[in-house]
Amino acid sequence: MTAMEGVRRRMSALEAATQAMTKLTQSDPIPQEDHDFIARHPTWEDQLPPIHGVSKAAPDRDRAASSSSSAALIAALDQLAPAIPDSPATKNWKRAYTAIKRLMNIRRKARRTAVGTGARMEGTALGIWSLYSPSRLYIFRLLYNQRAEYVLVFLICSHMIVLIFQAMAGSRHERWTHVRSFNIDFLDELITALYTIEMVLRISALGFIKGRHCYMRNPYNRLDFVVVFDSWVHIIARGVTGHDFFARIAVFRVFRGLLALKHVTFFADVIAIMAAVKKSVGPLQNVILLTFFLLVFYSLLGTQFLQNSMNQRCFRTADKQLAYPMRFCDKKAAGGYVCPPFQNCMTYENPNHGATTFDYLWYSLLTMFQVITLEGWSLVMHDVKDAEGERANSYFMTLIVLGTYFLTNVFIAGISGVFLRVRSEHQALLRKARRTSVSFYDATMMAQVLKDNIVKADSHMSWYNRLLNRSRKVQQNVARALSRTRTSLRTALQARSMRVRSSRSFSRSMTIGVQAALTVSEKSRDIVEHPKFEWGVLLSVTINVVLLSSFKYGMSKRLLHTLDGLQAVMLFAFSGELLLRFLAYGPGDFLDDGMNLLDLMVVLTSIVALSSHSFPNLTSIRIMRWFYSSKKYVAKHPSVVATCMESVGSLAGVFFFFLLVIIVISIISMELYSGQYYSFPEEYPRGNHDSILEAMLVWFTVTTAESWVNQMWNSLRPGVQYNVVAPFLYVFYFVVTVYVVLNLIIAVLLERNELTDNQKKRIQRMEHMKLIRRMQSQALTRSGSWVVGAVEGMKGLRRMTTRMLSVKDHVRPVKARPREKGSQGRQRPAVTAAKADGGATGSALEAPSSVVPAAESSEAPPSRHRRSSQVLQVSGFPSNIGERRGSRTALQDAVITLDKILSSPNIGRNLSRASSNRKSFQLSEYEELERTLTTIQRPWYLREGSLLLFGEGNTIRILSRKILGSKPYLWFVIVWMVINTWLVVEMRDDGEPIIVPDFIWNLQKINFVVFSLDCLMKIVAQGLIFAPDAYLSDWYNILDLFILVTDALILLKYNAENETSIPTVGAFTSLRPFRFVVRFTGLRSLLSNLFRTIPAIVSVILFTFSILLIFGTIGLQQFRGLLWKCNDPTITHRAYCTGLYVNDIGILVPRAWVNNVFHFDDIQNALLSMFVCSTFDNWLTHFMYPVMDITREDHQPVRNSSPVNALFFVAFCCIGGFYIVRVFIGVFINEFGKNSGAVLLTERQKLWRDMNRIIQKTYAIPLARRPSNPIRGMCFYLIRNPTYQKCMILALLGYSGLLATNYAGQSAVVSDRRQMAHCAITTYFLLESVMKFLGDEWKVYKNEVARQMEFGLSIMAAIGLMGKKGTVRGYVGRTAYIARVFCIIPHVARARVIMRTMFICLPTVAEILALLAIFMYMFAGMAFQLFSAMKEGTCIGPSVNFRTFVNAFIAVFQVTTLDNWSCVMMDTTIDAPACTNGKTLLGDDCGYPEGGIIFFAFLVLVGSHIFMNLFVAVILDAVTFGLVNENSMVMPEHLLAYRNLWSQEPFDPNATGYIGMHKLRRFVNALGDPLGRRYKYATQWYMRIEYEVMSFRVPNKGIPFKELLETLTLYKIGPTGLPLTLRIEREKRIQAVYIQGAATKIQALVRGFLARIRAGKGGAAVSKSEVAAQQELESTRSKPEVVEIARDVRGEALLVGE
Repeated sequence: MTAMEGVRRRMSALEAATQAMTKLTQSDPIPQEDHDFIARHPTWEDQLPPIHGVSKAAPDRDRAASSSSSAALIAALDQLAPAIPDSPATKNWKRAYTAIKRLMNIRRKARRTAVGTGARMEGTALGIWSLYSPSRLYIFRLLYNQRAEYVLVFLICSHMIVLIFQAMAGSRHERWTHVRSFNIDFLDELITALYTIEMVLRISALGFIKGRHCYMRNPYNRLDFVVVFDSWVHIIARGVTGHDFFARIAVFRVFRGLLALKHVTFFADVIAIMAAVKKSVGPLQNVILLTFFLLVFYSLLGTQFLQNSMNQRCFRTADKQLAYPMRFCDKKAAGGYVCPPFQNCMTYENPNHGATTFDYLWYSLLTMFQVITLEGWSLVMHDVKDAEGERANSYFMTLIVLGTYFLTNVFIAGISGVFLRVRSEHQALLRKARRTSVSFYDATMMAQVLKDNIVKADSHMSWYNRLLNRSRKVQQNVARALSRTRTSLRTALQARSMRVRSSRSFSRSMTIGVQAALTVSEKSRDIVEHPKFEWGVLLSVTINVVLLSSFKYGMSKRLLHTLDGLQAVMLFAFSGELLLRFLAYGPGDFLDDGMNLLDLMVVLTSIVALSSHSFPNLTSIRIMRWFYSSKKYVAKHPSVVATCMESVGSLAGVFFFFLLVIIVISIISMELYSGQYYSFPEEYPRGNHDSILEAMLVWFTVTTAESWVNQMWNSLRPGVQYNVVAPFLYVFYFVVTVYVVLNLIIAVLLERNELTDNQKKRIQRMEHMKLIRRMQSQALTRSGSWVVGAVEGMKGLRRMTTRMLSVKDHVRPVKARPREKGSQGRQRPAVTAAKADGGATGSALEAPSSVVPAAESSEAPPSRHRRSSQVLQVSGFPSNIGERRGSRTALQDAVITLDKILSSPNIGRNLSRASSNRKSFQLSEYEELERTLTTIQRPWYLREGSLLLFGEGNTIRILSRKILGSKPYLWFVIVWMVINTWLVVEMRDDGEPIIVPDFIWNLQKINFVVFSLDCLMKIVAQGLIFAPDAYLSDWYNILDLFILVTDALILLKYNAENETSIPTVGAFTSLRPFRFVVRFTGLRSLLSNLFRTIPAIVSVILFTFSILLIFGTIGLQQFRGLLWKCNDPTITHRAYCTGLYVNDIGILVPRAWVNNVFHFDDIQNALLSMFVCSTFDNWLTHFMYPVMDITREDHQPVRNSSPVNALFFVAFCCIGGFYIVRVFIGVFINEFGKNSGAVLLTERQKLWRDMNRIIQKTYAIPLARRPSNPIRGMCFYLIRNPTYQKCMILALLGYSGLLATNYAGQSAVVSDRRQMAHCAITTYFLLESVMKFLGDEWKVYKNEVARQMEFGLSIMAAIGLMGKKGTVRGYVGRTAYIARVFCIIPHVARARVIMRTMFICLPTVAEILALLAIFMYMFAGMAFQLFSAMKEGTCIGPSVNFRTFVNAFIAVFQVTTLDNWSCVMMDTTIDAPACTNGKTLLGDDCGYPEGGIIFFAFLVLVGSHIFMNLFVAVILDAVTFGLVNENSMVMPEHLLAYRNLWSQEPFDPNATGYIGMHKLRRFVNALGDPLGRRYKYATQWYMRIEYEVMSFRVPNKGIPFKELLETLTLYKIGPTGLPLTLRIEREKRIQAVYIQGAATKIQALVRGFLARIRAGKGGAAVSKSEVAAQQELESTRSKPEVVEIARDVRGEALLVGE
C-alpha cells in the first residue's frame, strides 16, 4: 500500500508539474532559452504545486535565486530547509522536474532537423503561427522527414525529364516530331504547382524573412524561391506568346535534390565536394582578381596595337577572290607578310564570324581567354604575325607564360590546397550531423512520461494505422532474423579459409564431402600462397597481352583463328586461377579484394565476347596485376601507382559531380540553342544541342579543351538566338570544370598521401636520428664524392670476394676513432663541406652529415660553388644570410651553422604513415645522440693537394680560389655564357654562321679559351679526382666539361672543314645554356629535385603505358581496318574508289582508298593513337568522329552510323586523359615535396617559412612628415587625404573606361575627342605625380616604388602624346596609357599585398621559367639540326618550321602547349616516296619516321607533363601563401602593420633600422595582437623576448628592425614552427641566451641595489665587502653557476627549460 501511495504521489506530482510547465510555456519560450523569461514572470515558480512535507523558502529568497539562475527550479530546491533534504516528496518533485525538463528538451529538438536543407522553428511564422502551434508543428514534421525528401527527389528528377523533352520539342530535327506532338506543358505546370505548394508550406513552418532561421536565410530555399518565380514567369509568358524564351533555371534544383540523400555515404561525399567548391572561391579571390587584371592589360594592348589586323587577306588581282592558301597580310608592309605578285592585300571580315579580333575590348578579352586555354592559340599568333610582324610572337608567348604557366597553375595549386582543408572540415561536420540527436536514455524517459497518453492514443487508433504499425513490426522482426542469418553465414564462411577447428568428435561426425572440401581449400591455399604462383599469374597476364597485341589488319584467317584459340586457352587458365583463389580464401576475402572482383568481371565478359564476337576481349585489363597484385601485398608494400589506384573509389564522387554539371549545362544549352544550327549555310555542325546526349557530348568535348572555341563560335554566330549569352556560358563552364572540378582529382590524390602534423613530427624525429647515425660513416669527403663511393664499393666487393674464396684481405679498412671520454660540452666537431650538387639531396631536416678530425678539416674553397642547404629552403632565409654582418638572433646563428656544416647525404626516405602518437620535444635526447658520434679517418688516397703539383698553401691555388670566388669574375663568366648561348642562335643547320662568319668564329675561339681557363682554375683550386672537393666529384662539373669538349669538336670541324659530324656535334651545342645551371644555386636545386622524381615518374609512365596498352588492344580488336575511306565522299564502296574527281578547291585529282592519319590497324599505331588522344590534340577529328561514322569493312563511312563507338573514347578521355594527367601532377607534387622537404613540414612550419620569406624582404620605412614649405605642405595634405584617394580610384576607373571604349572604325570626331581626353588625363596624372614628388621628402619618396613607377609612366605618356601608330613615340605612349591601369593597385590595400607577394615570389618563378627555357633551348637546338631541311607538309610550312633556330624555338614552344602538336609530329615522319631521301641531286628533305615520333613524344612528356607539373609543385609550395586568401595566426598584413608602427613616433621615424632598448616594452604593447603583447602569461613572455633581444642588440644603436620582427613572429608561431634540426640548433643557443639575459638582469638589479645603498650613505666610501660583492658579480658572466642564481629569481625558472 505504501508503494502504491508513493507511485500515486509521483504520478500526481509529475502530472501537476506537466500542467504547470505547459501552461507557462504555451506562449513563451523555454526558460533556459529565453533570458527575459524570469523578468516577465518573476513568480513563475509560485504557480507550481507545493511540495508535500516541505515548507518553501521565503519569496524574497526565491526571487533572488530565480533571478540568478536560468534553471530556477533547481535553484529553489537548493534553498530548501536542510532539516529534511531527502524527503520522499522532494525526491518525487526532483524526478518529476527532471523528466519534464528532458521532455521539453526533446520537444525543443523536435523543432530542429538536419534532414534535407536542415531547419529550425523559431518565433512566430508570418505573424500568425506561434512556436507551439500544432498546425505549424504538423507542417514542419510533414516537410522535414526522409520520406518527404524522397518525394522531392522524385519531383526534381521528373521535372528535369520534362525540361529535357521540352527542349527537344524545340528542335527541328525530324526525330523529335513525336515529342512535339505530345503536350508536356501540363506536366511542367503541375510540377511547378507542387513546387509552389512546397514553398508555401515551408514558409508557413519557418517564416519568410524575419528571424535567423527563416525560409530565406537558407541558400537552397532562396534557390527554390527563384526557381518557382522563374517557372511561373515562363509558364505565363508561354501562355501569352505561345513559345518559350531564354532558359529555365529549374535544372539547378538537382543540387538541392542531393541533400535528400546525404545520409548515403556516396552522396555525402558529393555534397562535401559541392561545399568545398563553394568555399574555395573565397580564398581564390586574389588569384581571380590578378588574372582579370592580366587579361584586361593584354586586351587593352591588343586594342591599341592590333586593331584592324585580323581583317586583311591576300586577294587575287584577276578575279578579286581570296587567294589559296588563305593568308593574312600587312597593308603597311611594316614587317608582316607581303602578298606575292598578282595578289593584293585587301580588307575582309574578321575570322570566326567576327569573334576573333582586337577591334573591340570585348572580343579582345575573349581572344585572350582563348589563348590562355591554349586552344588554337598558335593559329591566332601566326595570323597576327602575318599582319603585324614578328612582335606578335613575344605578345602571345609572354601571355601564355604569365597567364597559363603561372596564374592558371596558381589557381590549380590554390584550389587543390584549399579543397583539402575545406573538405576535411565539411566531412567532420557531416559525421557530427549523422550522430543521433536523442539518446536512448532520453527516449526511454519520454516513453515513461507519455506512457498513459500513448496507451490512450493506441486505443483510439484507426484500423489502418493499427495495421500499418503491425506490418512495421513484422518487417522489423524479419529484418532482425535476416541479420542474424547473415551473421551466421558470415561466421560459417570465414574468408581466411574453409577450415574449421573442431573437436575430434565433431570431426568424426563430418561428412566425407565436407572433409574433401576442406582438403581442397587447404591445398588451394598452399598453391595460391606459393611465391611462384604470383609470378606465374603475371607471366600469363603478360602472354595474354602479347597475344592480344598480335592482331593486325590484313592478317590471314588461319592466324586469326589460331589467336582466337589461344585466347580461349588463356581464358580457361584465368578461370582456373580465379577458382583457386576462391577456394583458397573463401567468398569473404575473395570478394573483399577489389582486384579479384575486377578480374572476375573481366573474365566473364571476355568469355561472352569470345563466344559471340560482338564486342572485344577485355582480358588485357588484367595487366593491372603488375601494379596492384593484391590488397594484402599493397598494404605491406605500398607504391605510388598502387596509391593512385586505391584513390579511384574516392574519385567516384568527383566524376559524379562532374556528370551533374554536364547534365545541368546540357539542359540549359538545349533550351537556348536546340534546333538553331540548321540555318547555317555550310554542313550542319556535328556538335549541336538538339538532344540531351548530343549536348552532353558537346560539353564533354569542351571540358577536354579541344575545339571548345568552335562550339562557342557556332553559338555566337549572327542569327542564332541568345548568341550574346554564349561567351558567358562557355567561359563559365570551362572555368568550373577544367580549372575547378577536374583539378579536384589532384586534391584527392594528394589527400591519399597527406600526413597529419603528428605523423610529420614523428617522421622528422626518425629522419633526424637516421641522419645522426649515418654521420658515422659519411666522413670520407666534404662533398660526398661519387668517386670515393665507387672506390669504397670496390673495396667492399673485394672483401666479399676474399671471404668467399677464404683469402685474407690485405686492404686497409677505414678505422673509426671514438671520441675521448673527457670531451664534454656542446662544442661541435669540424664537419665536411657542403655537397656541390646545386640543391638539397636529402631531408629537409638534415643534421650534420659527417664528422672529421679537426686537424684535417678545412673549409670548402671559394671556387667550389657551395649549394644552399635545405635548411635555408624550408626556413625561408635567403642564401646570403651568412654574408651579412652585424648582430644575429639565435635562430640566424643556428641557420648559418647548419648551412655551413650540412653535406646532405642521399638518405632514402620511407614516408609511410607513421603512428600519430604525440611525442614531446626533449633536447637532451638529441644531445645524447650527438655525444655518441665517432670521428672517422679520411681514406689514405684522398689528399688536399691538386694534380700532385699544387699544395694547400700554393700561391697559384690560393689565387685561383680568390678569382673563382669573386663577384666580378662571376659576372664576367655570365656575360660569356650569354654570348655562348647567342652563338648557337646565329648558326645555320650546317654549322656555318649566319652573319659575319669570321667574327662569329673568333668569338667561338675566345669562348673556348675562356671556359677552358675556367675549368683549369677549378681543377687547380679543387683537385681533379682524389681530393676532398674534387672537380670530377660533382656531376654538374662533368656536364660543364662535356660541353667544353663539344666546343672543341666544333672548332676542330672548322679547322678541318669536315662536315660529316656537324649534325651530331651541332645538336650537342644546345646544351650550352646548362652552364647557367652549373653556376646558379636555385637552378641546380630545382634540377636536382627534378631528377630525384624520375623513379616515381617512371612508375607513372609505366602505369600510363599499361592504360594505353589496354585501350590500344581493345581498339585494335574493335576498329581494325574500319577507318579506311575514299577521298571522294560520294563513293560508297572501296571497289568504286577509282578514277578521277574534282576536290573541294576545284582541282581534278585521282581517287584513293586511304587510311586515317591515326588508326588501329596494328598495335604500334594503336598505341600512338592512344597517346595522341590522351593529350586531347585534335581527338575529335582524328578519333571520335571517324569511329562514329564506321559502317563495315571496305565501305565508305556514313555520318553517325555507329554513335555507340563514342563511348570508347569518352571512357578513355576520362581514364587516360583526365585521370592519368592528374596522376602525373599529383605524384610529381608529392615526390617533389619529398625531395625538397616541403611534404614533411607541418602547417606551422609552412607558416613560419612563408612569413619568414616576407620578413627577409621587409625593411623599415621613414615616417612621412609635413614639409615646412606651404606649397609642399599642401601637397602633403592632399595626397594623404582619404577623399583624394577615393577620387584617384574613380579617376583611374574612368580612365580605364575611356581605354575600353576604343574600337576600330571610329569616326574622326570621336577619335579627336578621345585624343583630347587622353591629353587632359595625362596632364592630370602628370601633375598628380609631381604633387606626390613635392609632398614627400626624398628619403620617403625613394622608398615608394609605386609612386616612382607612376611618375615614370606619366612622363612616358606625356612623351607619347599625339604619337602615331607604328612609331617609337606611339609605342611608348600607348604602352604607358595601358600600364597606367595598374596604378590603381597602390590605392587598394589587398592589391598591394598581392603585388608585394608577387615580387617576393618572383625569383622562384623566374628560376622555373629559366629552367624551362633552358630545356626548350636544348630541344629547339636538336629540332633545328634534325628537321631544318624538311619538306613542307600539312602543318609545317611558312608559319611553323625549323629553318632557323628562332622558328624552331617557337615550334617547340607550341608543341609543349599541346596545340596541334600531333600534326607537326606527323609532318616530321614524312618518308620516301613523298619526299627525296638524298639519293638524288635534289637533296634530302625527308623526315625521320621513327625518330620524329620519339622526339616529339619525349618533348611532350618533358615539356607538358613534367615542367607544367613542376610549376604546380613549386607554386603550391612557394607562391600560394600570399595569393590564396586564408586566415592564419600570422598574415602578411600583420607584418606590414609592424613596419608601419616601427616608423611612427617615438620609435624610429627616420628609418635607421634600430630602436632603443627602453622602447621595447612600449613598442610591443602598442603592436598588439597577434605579434604584440600577450594578456595571458604576459610577464614570462616579455621576459623571454627581452632576454633574446639583449643577445642581438647592437651597442650604441639599439634593436634591429628585422631581427625583432623575426623574433616576435617566431614567438607567436611557436618553436614547433621550425624544422626539427633547426629547432635543435636554436634550442642549444637559446638556453645560453636566456641564461645570459637572466645574469645580466641580476647584475643590473644588484648594481641598482648597491647604488641605492651608496646614495643612502650620502656618498660614503664603499666598504670592502661591497667591493668584493661587485667583483663576484662581474665574474658571474663567465661562470656556469649563474644558472643557479638565475633560478632563484622569481620567474626565471620558466626561461631555462620548456
